[in-house]
Amino acid sequence: MNKYKWLPTTCAPQCYPVKLMDGAFEFNTDEPPVFIPRGDVCNNGWGEIGLTNLTEIELFSIPQQFDLTWFSFTEDVFYTGAFTVPVEKAAQLFEKGFKHPDTDEPVTYEYLITGMGSEGFVCLWAAGHGIVTELATYNAKGVKIEWERFNDDEDITRKEFIEQQLQTILKEEDLLWLETNRKKFGLWKRYHERYNWVPVFLGNIQPVNIRINTFNGEKEFIRLAEKTLSLNGQRSMMKSMIYRWKNTANKNFVSKLFFNEQEVLSIFKKYNDFKANDAYKLQIELNADDHVLRLFLTNDQFFYEFKNCVVKIFSEKSKDEKN
Repeated sequence: MNKYKWLPTTCAPQCYPVKLMDGAFEFNTDEPPVFIPRGDVCNNGWGEIGLTNLTEIELFSIPQQFDLTWFSFTEDVFYTGAFTVPVEKAAQLFEKGFKHPDTDEPVTYEYLITGMGSEGFVCLWAAGHGIVTELATYNAKGVKIEWERFNDDEDITRKEFIEQQLQTILKEEDLLWLETNRKKFGLWKRYHERYNWVPVFLGNIQPVNIRINTFNGEKEFIRLAEKTLSLNGQRSMMKSMIYRWKNTANKNFVSKLFFNEQEVLSIFKKYNDFKANDAYKLQIELNADDHVLRLFLTNDQFFYEFKNCVVKIFSEKSKDEKN
């Protein structure tokens, strides 16, 4: 079996900080386990690269499985589980690699990220050079663990300790998000639903490239030779994008798009029932003259304009201009 240069790392949702107690990738070969860095409290964001440990061994096989045991502060629950890695799928990704988004040189993945979400939701991604690709999702089980194993400070109760940690870690916007979403069971599973949608570009502009971040933690980079892409992309729902384009004077611009979570979830839930044509287009309509950008989700059954998306447009010097 081929070996690759990768490191293990972890992530957790910003609003659901966790503490990893134990975790490791294991192999069917004679390779020793690769331990997943535990560190301190983790809430770096879903699909993000977290803490890493340098190792003496540089190359590893694709692991057969991994295990995790962690504590979720927001839920006050311990979770544990052992999970099978889709070895063939992972190996194909590492072998194929991709072009570096900035330099076009051939590169490949550098990390295996284990994500610990709410309700014991677990995800495994391959990541590197700004690209994140989902490998598989799983479900851990809640488990009873003696509190003293987690925190042996007798001067503070479990409830007090958790409240202290949450007050320190969570920001005001995190608390507001929890007020709205905490009781929405199955939300992380919903984040990982896939739909057949692609971006389509309209207007008096020349598309250059686009970075797509989706709610399942994936990060994608697409070079845009044409304004329309083929409708063959199974993706999670859109979360944010960075869209680069040129105007009629060949000047470089960047559009940053931040989608409203509630709007995106409700629209896909509402219109996914049609089923007559499950091919969706995210229509990005841009007038380069007055810098007005409008967004639509369309198929043969409906036409919806996004009303709550935050759009920022600014000029960007090209490589030639910078030199």
